Amino acid sequence: MISLNKDLKIILSTGQHRYDFIDAVINTSSFEPTKKCEILEALSKASKSDNFESITTSFKRISNILKQARERGIEFIYFNKRKVVEPEEKALAKKFLDISKNVNKLIKKKEYTKAFSQIISLREPLDDFFDKVMVMDENHALRNNRLAFLQEIENMFLQLANFSYVVAEKNR
Repeated sequence: MISLNKDLKIILSTGQHRYDFIDAVINTSSFEPTKKCEILEALSKASKSDNFESITTSFKRISNILKQARERGIEFIYFNKRKVVEPEEKALAKKFLDISKNVNKLIKKKEYTKAFSQIISLREPLDDFFDKVMVMDENHALRNNRLAFLQEIENMFLQLANFSYVVAEKNR
């Protein structure tokens, strides 16, 4: 797999795509090189959205929180939508549940640009969630449910791209 990704990276690098987008698409669970090429095209288009940089930052924040929780040995397995408490958490859960099925359908239909648009639409509720909700709550049941929720959100992103590889425009 490493060799295939290395070869694919060389092939994709000959085009007009950003190196960080190539890395973001290669470092996902998809094994189909043609699918990765199509997703790369869609990611390039999606990056023109005003909310792209913000959603990239949110993804990185999610990934960091989950990584730190795992390092601390915290187990979070199942997201229970009935256990969301805060208004911002409820709003994010509603938006996520509304779009996650759409994202999966769009990916199956290879409509990757539309799938990215759906994911980018999470920007505002994600921002509100991080501004108002304490993920690492002292109540372990709340904390673990929130971590499981963030894991579901991260998994949806990772179907298309690993945004942790995306470099902010001002840092390029």
